[in-house]
Amino acid sequence: MQAMSAVLVHRKGSLQGQKDKVHHDVIRLGRKPDNHVIYSENVVSGYHAEIRRRGDEYSLVDLESTNGTFVNGKRVDKALLGDGDRIELGEDGPVFEFRTDQGKKGACIIPISGAWENGRGPIPLQRGTRTLGRGSNNDIVVGREHESVVSTDHAEIRVHSGRCELEDLNSRNGTFVNGERVRATQLQDGDRVELGEGGPVFEFQWHDGQRRSGGGRSSESDRIV
Repeated sequence: MQAMSAVLVHRKGSLQGQKDKVHHDVIRLGRKPDNHVIYSENVVSGYHAEIRRRGDEYSLVDLESTNGTFVNGKRVDKALLGDGDRIELGEDGPVFEFRTDQGKKGACIIPISGAWENGRGPIPLQRGTRTLGRGSNNDIVVGREHESVVSTDHAEIRVHSGRCELEDLNSRNGTFVNGERVRATQLQDGDRVELGEGGPVFEFQWHDGQRRSGGGRSSESDRIV
């Protein structure tokens, strides 16, 4: 299987408009000329931060920089990166977005059996957390006829970093993936999920989305780092 690829899309600073396609397992960012990505701003340290790849996971590590490294506005020493994260090197320093090809994928669940208040068509899953259960406060609500099987707050689905995770919320009757009871698991395309034995069933699917910004087709101006 081909590893997930990533691109740094520079949004602010001396590299604005440039895209760097990540090729190495470790790339270093900073002001010194032997970095993979070189900035001219004084707010950036000589060796400011690194992006490290392990399998399909990318992490950002601050190299004890003077002015800090920020992910989505929060100062970090180390952080796991996900598609669309916004990284700033030093307060009011240069900014880039982290983009992956997994970000072009959307996810949805398709009800197979049972009663669903959201309807029987595909239910899209945006990035973030969606809860499932009988209670009206959930994002995805099952019908009251499943009261004996489905808990008020039964399970949750988290979509992030090109992954989708399912977690049972201590439900009375459990959550099953392809017939096996699970506490927490990563969902794969085509998995069938049952809320309680004999309860409503849905199928999880990935599908290609149409992103209008960020990655896109490579151009001659893209760099490989």
